Amino acid sequence: MIAVLLLSLLSPAAASAQGSLPKDNGKLVFVSFQNSNPATFDFNPEVYTMNADGSGQTRLTNSPGLDFWPAWSSDGTKIVFTSDRDGNGEVYTMNADGSAQTRITADAGGDLDPAFSPDGTKVIFVSDRDGHHQIYAMNADGSGQTNLTRTAANETEPAFSPDGKKIVFESDRDGDPSNENHEIYTMNADGSQQTRLTNTSTGNPTPWEQHPSFSPDGTKIVFDDNFHSPPAVPGFIYVMNADGSGRTRLTSRPDRHGLASFSPDGTKITFTASEDIYIMNPDGSNQTAITSDPFPDIQSNWQPIPRTAAPAPAAGAVGAGPPATAGDRPGAPLVDLSGRETQRVGPVIEVIAQTDEPTELDASGRIGVPRTSPAKLTPSAAQRKAKTYLLPGIRASAPARTEVTLRLQVSRKARTAIKARLKRGRRSTARITVVATDLAGNQRTVFRTVRLKR
Repeated sequence: MIAVLLLSLLSPAAASAQGSLPKDNGKLVFVSFQNSNPATFDFNPEVYTMNADGSGQTRLTNSPGLDFWPAWSSDGTKIVFTSDRDGNGEVYTMNADGSAQTRITADAGGDLDPAFSPDGTKVIFVSDRDGHHQIYAMNADGSGQTNLTRTAANETEPAFSPDGKKIVFESDRDGDPSNENHEIYTMNADGSQQTRLTNTSTGNPTPWEQHPSFSPDGTKIVFDDNFHSPPAVPGFIYVMNADGSGRTRLTSRPDRHGLASFSPDGTKITFTASEDIYIMNPDGSNQTAITSDPFPDIQSNWQPIPRTAAPAPAAGAVGAGPPATAGDRPGAPLVDLSGRETQRVGPVIEVIAQTDEPTELDASGRIGVPRTSPAKLTPSAAQRKAKTYLLPGIRASAPARTEVTLRLQVSRKARTAIKARLKRGRRSTARITVVATDLAGNQRTVFRTVRLKR
């Protein structure tokens, strides 16, 4: 009986809400049947949280209905979920500790599979109020509900991209009615430009490409291809590029599994297999079960924890620079610049950048070579008489918490002048400026000074 109910929760939609910029990994929210009573046929899924190793399991909901499809807000303070506690499947929100459970939809149709937008102002969800499962968007308080897909097919399992501009989802719109083929699609956040990403060949059994969600940097989509004819045939978890290319299988377990999503920092994937919660590395290695209850545990989703301090600078690093500059905006990305404190004069000057979230880096530099010894001039006069060599600007994309080496080109003329100055025993330094822009448009300007040597 539990298996039958579990299958009904796994389709037509499942919890997949990545939708936030990468941050630190917090708790996992998930659905568990551990409070069910098989003797009375009382199979009651509730929402729980736990630590990433499976410890500290805490029950958040306690209703006579079915509570499922939980997903975190991007700041980790709210959870959106579905419940039929009031007699019909509706969307609810609650605080991270389970308090303030609030119903935000009230429709005769079933509303399910909700996910927050990255900025927390919107919730997308699935509803069959118009006769088919369609994807809707609404404000976080439940107002302004709008049908985004508007088709005669079944559109389910929506999840935002980290920048909030795209939604990935599952649809059977292009399938043969005789085999119910489901594929992965994307669309803009307003429902426009609906594009098919997968194209699985038909067969028996027929695969369903389902449960898609983005990686924290928005470059990958993880999903599964469970087979539904018959449902006992196992499926596998895959990852592909955001445009549908580069499909790679991550799992090969001999049992049905799926419901995969990335951790906020992109270093892990959580998924369901054998009715337990697992985690693995993004390449599919190190698959580890973190629950082992006699009852099913499913639909896990990772809490993002915003950072409040910059990472510690590496040895010799300038670090995050000034707390703010005139161009900084609230919520600007945290940036650490490091690398060699002293570099030889060569065709390039290198610095290493690491950010706390996906960020575009615009780097430029300048080298000042005074024509006269600064000791003989006032600082302002020395600067006026200095010959400045600009390093051409470059742009680079920095995934979250990944080191990116920025190489700024030094012209032959500049190298000759610097070497001549160094030969006379005078110091020369390069000033590197990096403007970091996150996916929300927030900016921070950081600096690094590199001493040059022959």
